[in-house]
Amino acid sequence: MTLEFAQPHSINTFEKALSAVRIIAKPNVRLTIDAMHFFRSGGSVDQLALAGGGCIGHVQLCDVPLSPTMDDYYQEACFERMLPGEGDLPLLALLAVVPKDVRVGLEIPMQARIGTEGVSRHWWLARSHCP
Repeated sequence: MTLEFAQPHSINTFEKALSAVRIIAKPNVRLTIDAMHFFRSGGSVDQLALAGGGCIGHVQLCDVPLSPTMDDYYQEACFERMLPGEGDLPLLALLAVVPKDVRVGLEIPMQARIGTEGVSRHWWLARSHCP
């Protein structure tokens, strides 16, 4: 089981999520590190490295500007993320501290791009809903 944290949730920072995982204290309970939520909630690569890779169960990669581009956090998180490398997040540094056996997926919903730059609804759906 993995726990994903995000700013609008009760468990809204890496510190709170890590604390919850440590309180549960089961070897099969880990964190999902969503790049947007992690960095936007104030998380740092150094913090993650200090916690140790054993706390990470899954990583969701995307890119965004460090500062929100919309007033509605959910709208941006659910529909308007960017491809890795298009935003401001230090994704290579993040991946450098993630153990090699941790599954990494993409979460890059880009609804505004449908119909532009050769992006079809099928292309968007195929890339924004990874298992």
